[in-house]
Amino acid sequence: MDDEKYFSLSNVDISGNVYYYTSDKSIAPPDIKYKKKMKYEPKIMVWLAISSKGISEPYVHRSKNVIDGDIYLNQCVKSKLIPFIEKHHSNDEILFWPDLAKAHYSKEVLDYLESVSVPIIPKINNPPNIS
Repeated sequence: MDDEKYFSLSNVDISGNVYYYTSDKSIAPPDIKYKKKMKYEPKIMVWLAISSKGISEPYVHRSKNVIDGDIYLNQCVKSKLIPFIEKHHSNDEILFWPDLAKAHYSKEVLDYLESVSVPIIPKINNPPNIS
């Protein structure tokens, strides 16, 4: 299984950072009362592969947007997932279970995983798609 989490670099994700406390609103500076929010906040994405035998080396990506299939294939799958499988599951029967992110099911990723004999749960059978 793998998963990723995005973290903004501007603290907008931290709920306690959206409020301020004062006894007199009229004297609070504008930069405290009003926070500008960018349309595409700078953020980092942290990716890991996880199994019953451990956790892979993390991949950290700084970006304004989600990662694409090329980045996922080269930086996550080839650089982190495959070495993790070779280290912890070389003699095991495995089934790779990604979430439904578009990059995880790109043709390049699916073709590569097939070429290195890593079976993957088909998108149609991934539990979030099963009602």
